[in-house]
Amino acid sequence: MIPLLAPPFTLLPPPQLKQHVTQHRSIAGQKMGEVSPEMEQVFKRFDTNGDGKISLAELAEVLRTLGSTSADDVKRTMAEIDTDGDGNIDFKEFGAFCRANPGLMKDVAKVFL
Repeated sequence: MIPLLAPPFTLLPPPQLKQHVTQHRSIAGQKMGEVSPEMEQVFKRFDTNGDGKISLAELAEVLRTLGSTSADDVKRTMAEIDTDGDGNIDFKEFGAFCRANPGLMKDVAKVFL
């Protein structure tokens, strides 16, 4: 019988294997445009009134928490993320920004989750 894996490769114990597969599915899903649970949680934290979008005031509060208090910073950030120009950040826009800035998203998630 031929072994499935030769050294240095080994099979992970079931709990670790499940965690490993779940983590990689999350990463792969983000690359394909799917939404990770972490992105959903962060969006919900930012959308304080629960209306499904992040307003300028909600974004200002987020940026204040992250240490930016400049009104210009808030407006610039809104203009960058709000690609349809309606004055709010919907989940699709938020997801696109997060996928384009994965390092930033990881740092933001540490603060808000």
